Amino acid sequence: GPLGLGGGAASGATSRSGVGLLRLDATLSPRHALTVRLTGDLSRSRTDADPVDLTGGDVLRGSGAGVMTQLTSGDAHLGNVLRLQLSGGSTERAGAREGPSARVTVGPADAPAFGPAVQAGGDPGASANTRRRLVEVADELSLVTGDGRHRVVAGAEWSSRELRRRVGADLGTFEFRTLADFEAGRPSYFGRTLGERRDAITARRASLHVGDHWGTGGGQLTY
Repeated sequence: GPLGLGGGAASGATSRSGVGLLRLDATLSPRHALTVRLTGDLSRSRTDADPVDLTGGDVLRGSGAGVMTQLTSGDAHLGNVLRLQLSGGSTERAGAREGPSARVTVGPADAPAFGPAVQAGGDPGASANTRRRLVEVADELSLVTGDGRHRVVAGAEWSSRELRRRVGADLGTFEFRTLADFEAGRPSYFGRTLGERRDAITARRASLHVGDHWGTGGGQLTY
Protein backbone atom coordinates (compact mmCIF):
# COMPACT_ATOMS: atom_id res chain seq x y z
CA GLY A 1 0.00 0.00 0.00
CA PRO A 2 1.01 3.66 -0.13
CA LEU A 3 3.81 4.70 2.20
CA GLY A 4 3.18 7.36 4.83
CA LEU A 5 5.50 9.85 6.34
CA GLY A 6 4.61 8.71 9.83
CA GLY A 7 4.96 10.75 13.00
CA GLY A 8 8.03 12.28 14.50
CA ALA A 9 8.90 12.89 18.12
CA ALA A 10 10.27 16.16 19.34
CA SER A 11 13.94 16.49 18.60
CA GLY A 12 16.20 16.08 21.59
CA ALA A 13 18.89 13.99 23.19
CA THR A 14 19.28 12.24 26.52
CA SER A 15 22.40 10.71 27.98
CA ARG A 16 23.45 8.96 31.16
CA SER A 17 26.88 7.83 32.25
CA GLY A 18 28.72 6.57 35.29
CA VAL A 19 32.37 6.01 36.16
CA GLY A 20 33.84 4.01 39.04
CA LEU A 21 37.37 3.87 40.44
CA LEU A 22 38.78 1.71 43.21
CA ARG A 23 42.42 1.78 44.33
CA LEU A 24 44.08 -0.56 46.80
CA ASP A 25 47.59 -0.07 48.20
CA ALA A 26 49.29 -2.71 50.30
CA THR A 27 52.75 -3.01 51.85
CA LEU A 28 53.73 -6.65 51.46
CA SER A 29 57.10 -6.33 53.17
CA PRO A 30 59.74 -3.65 53.85
CA ARG A 31 60.98 -4.20 50.29
CA HIS A 32 57.72 -4.84 48.41
CA ALA A 33 54.57 -2.74 47.81
CA LEU A 34 51.54 -3.61 45.72
CA THR A 35 49.05 -1.26 44.03
CA VAL A 36 45.83 -2.43 42.38
CA ARG A 37 43.49 -0.05 40.53
CA LEU A 38 40.08 -1.06 39.18
CA THR A 39 38.04 1.12 36.80
CA GLY A 40 34.67 0.78 35.14
CA ASP A 41 32.26 2.91 33.14
CA LEU A 42 28.75 2.72 31.70
CA SER A 43 27.02 5.11 29.30
CA ARG A 44 23.80 5.36 27.32
CA SER A 45 22.65 8.11 24.98
CA ARG A 46 19.68 8.52 22.68
CA THR A 47 18.79 11.06 20.03
CA ASP A 48 15.08 11.34 19.24
CA ALA A 49 13.64 11.42 15.74
CA ASP A 50 14.05 14.73 13.94
CA PRO A 51 10.69 16.54 13.58
CA VAL A 52 11.68 17.95 10.17
CA ASP A 53 13.02 15.01 8.18
CA LEU A 54 11.46 12.34 10.46
CA THR A 55 14.53 10.15 10.38
CA GLY A 56 15.08 7.94 13.40
CA GLY A 57 17.63 8.67 16.09
CA ASP A 58 20.44 6.57 17.50
CA VAL A 59 20.80 4.65 20.72
CA LEU A 60 24.39 4.25 21.90
CA ARG A 61 25.36 1.98 24.77
CA GLY A 62 28.91 1.76 26.05
CA SER A 63 30.70 -0.11 28.79
CA GLY A 64 34.28 -0.66 29.85
CA ALA A 65 36.41 -2.12 32.62
CA GLY A 66 40.08 -2.25 33.46
CA VAL A 67 42.58 -3.38 36.05
CA MET A 68 46.13 -2.16 36.68
CA THR A 69 48.50 -3.99 39.01
CA GLN A 70 51.91 -2.62 39.98
CA LEU A 71 54.52 -4.33 42.15
CA THR A 72 57.32 -2.12 43.47
CA SER A 73 60.37 -3.83 44.96
CA GLY A 74 63.79 -2.79 46.21
CA ASP A 75 65.63 -0.48 48.57
CA ALA A 76 67.46 2.83 48.41
CA HIS A 77 69.98 1.58 45.83
CA LEU A 78 68.28 -1.14 43.77
CA GLY A 79 64.66 -1.13 42.71
CA ASN A 80 62.23 -2.71 40.29
CA VAL A 81 58.73 -1.75 39.11
CA LEU A 82 56.58 -4.35 37.36
CA ARG A 83 53.24 -3.20 35.91
CA LEU A 84 50.41 -5.15 34.26
CA GLN A 85 47.37 -3.45 32.73
CA LEU A 86 44.27 -5.09 31.22
CA SER A 87 41.25 -3.24 29.87
CA GLY A 88 38.35 -3.80 27.53
CA GLY A 89 35.02 -2.38 26.51
CA SER A 90 32.28 -2.28 23.92
CA THR A 91 30.02 0.20 22.16
CA GLU A 92 26.70 -0.74 20.59
CA ARG A 93 24.62 1.36 18.21
CA ALA A 94 20.99 0.76 17.27
CA GLY A 95 18.53 3.00 15.45
CA ALA A 96 15.71 4.36 17.58
CA ARG A 97 13.35 3.73 14.65
CA GLU A 98 14.99 0.99 12.61
CA GLY A 99 13.47 0.47 9.17
CA PRO A 100 13.86 1.50 5.53
CA SER A 101 13.99 5.21 4.78
CA ALA A 102 12.64 7.21 1.87
CA ARG A 103 14.38 9.90 -0.17
CA VAL A 104 11.97 12.17 -2.04
CA THR A 105 13.14 14.58 -4.72
CA VAL A 106 11.66 18.05 -4.30
CA GLY A 107 11.16 19.82 -7.61
CA PRO A 108 9.95 19.14 -11.17
CA ALA A 109 9.55 15.56 -12.33
CA ASP A 110 12.53 15.98 -14.68
CA ALA A 111 14.79 17.22 -11.86
CA PRO A 112 18.13 15.37 -11.59
CA ALA A 113 18.29 12.47 -9.15
CA PHE A 114 20.87 14.36 -7.09
CA GLY A 115 18.68 17.48 -6.84
CA PRO A 116 17.08 18.84 -3.66
CA ALA A 117 15.48 16.06 -1.63
CA VAL A 118 14.00 15.33 1.78
CA GLN A 119 14.56 12.24 3.88
CA ALA A 120 11.67 10.49 5.63
CA GLY A 121 10.78 7.23 7.31
CA GLY A 122 12.90 5.12 9.60
CA ASP A 123 16.62 4.81 10.22
CA PRO A 124 18.25 2.72 7.49
CA GLY A 125 21.61 2.74 9.23
CA ALA A 126 22.82 -0.66 10.26
CA SER A 127 23.30 -1.61 13.87
CA ALA A 128 26.94 -1.81 14.90
CA ASN A 129 29.00 -3.29 17.69
CA THR A 130 32.58 -2.33 18.52
CA ARG A 131 34.79 -4.16 21.02
CA ARG A 132 38.23 -3.11 22.19
CA ARG A 133 40.91 -4.77 24.33
CA LEU A 134 44.28 -3.70 25.72
CA VAL A 135 47.04 -5.77 27.32
CA GLU A 136 50.18 -4.02 28.52
CA VAL A 137 53.19 -5.27 30.49
CA ALA A 138 56.12 -3.09 31.61
CA ASP A 139 59.15 -3.71 33.79
CA GLU A 140 61.83 -1.23 34.87
CA LEU A 141 64.98 -1.81 36.90
CA SER A 142 66.81 1.09 38.54
CA LEU A 143 70.22 1.30 40.22
CA VAL A 144 71.52 4.19 42.32
CA THR A 145 75.29 4.40 42.64
CA GLY A 146 76.93 4.50 46.03
CA ASP A 147 77.69 8.22 45.84
CA GLY A 148 74.08 8.96 44.84
CA ARG A 149 75.13 10.91 41.75
CA HIS A 150 73.78 8.45 39.15
CA ARG A 151 70.45 6.67 38.82
CA VAL A 152 70.65 4.20 35.96
CA VAL A 153 67.39 2.70 34.62
CA ALA A 154 66.68 -0.09 32.12
CA GLY A 155 63.27 -1.33 31.14
CA ALA A 156 61.05 -3.06 28.62
CA GLU A 157 57.43 -2.63 27.54
CA TRP A 158 55.03 -4.75 25.50
CA SER A 159 51.44 -3.97 24.56
CA SER A 160 48.70 -5.36 22.37
CA ARG A 161 45.60 -3.44 21.26
CA GLU A 162 42.66 -5.03 19.48
CA LEU A 163 39.62 -3.41 17.89
CA ARG A 164 36.80 -5.49 16.42
CA ARG A 165 33.76 -4.02 14.69
CA ARG A 166 30.63 -5.72 13.40
CA VAL A 167 28.15 -3.83 11.22
CA GLY A 168 24.77 -5.35 10.44
CA ALA A 169 22.98 -5.30 7.09
CA ASP A 170 21.69 -1.95 5.80
CA LEU A 171 17.88 -1.85 5.88
CA GLY A 172 17.71 0.08 2.64
CA THR A 173 16.41 3.33 1.14
CA PHE A 174 13.50 3.91 -1.24
CA GLU A 175 13.93 6.76 -3.71
CA PHE A 176 10.98 8.68 -5.19
CA ARG A 177 11.23 11.16 -8.07
CA THR A 178 8.22 13.22 -6.94
CA LEU A 179 5.98 13.75 -3.95
CA ALA A 180 3.13 12.26 -5.95
CA ASP A 181 5.12 9.04 -6.41
CA PHE A 182 5.80 9.01 -2.69
CA GLU A 183 2.12 9.40 -1.82
CA ALA A 184 1.23 6.61 -4.26
CA GLY A 185 3.98 4.33 -2.99
CA ARG A 186 5.78 4.10 -6.37
CA PRO A 187 9.54 4.19 -5.72
CA SER A 188 11.90 4.57 -8.65
CA TYR A 189 14.74 2.81 -6.88
CA PHE A 190 15.46 0.71 -3.80
CA GLY A 191 18.92 -0.18 -2.59
CA ARG A 192 20.33 -1.95 0.44
CA THR A 193 23.36 -3.93 1.59
CA LEU A 194 22.97 -7.59 2.53
CA GLY A 195 25.07 -9.42 5.06
CA GLU A 196 27.19 -8.28 7.97
CA ARG A 197 30.57 -6.59 7.70
CA ARG A 198 33.30 -7.47 10.17
CA ASP A 199 36.54 -5.57 10.67
CA ALA A 200 39.44 -6.33 13.00
CA ILE A 201 42.57 -4.32 13.80
CA THR A 202 45.43 -5.52 16.00
CA ALA A 203 48.46 -3.42 16.93
CA ARG A 204 51.38 -4.75 18.98
CA ARG A 205 54.32 -2.76 20.26
CA ALA A 206 57.53 -3.69 22.05
CA SER A 207 60.28 -1.37 23.28
CA LEU A 208 63.47 -1.26 25.36
CA HIS A 209 64.94 1.78 27.06
CA VAL A 210 68.07 2.65 29.02
CA GLY A 211 68.77 5.93 30.77
CA ASP A 212 70.84 7.71 33.37
CA HIS A 213 69.88 10.54 35.68
CA TRP A 214 73.05 12.32 36.79
CA GLY A 215 72.98 15.02 39.39
CA THR A 216 75.32 17.11 41.50
CA GLY A 217 74.86 20.02 43.81
CA GLY A 218 75.09 22.36 40.81
CA GLY A 219 72.81 20.71 38.23
CA GLN A 220 71.12 17.66 36.81
CA LEU A 221 71.30 15.81 33.50
CA THR A 222 69.08 13.02 32.19
CA TYR A 223 69.92 11.01 29.09
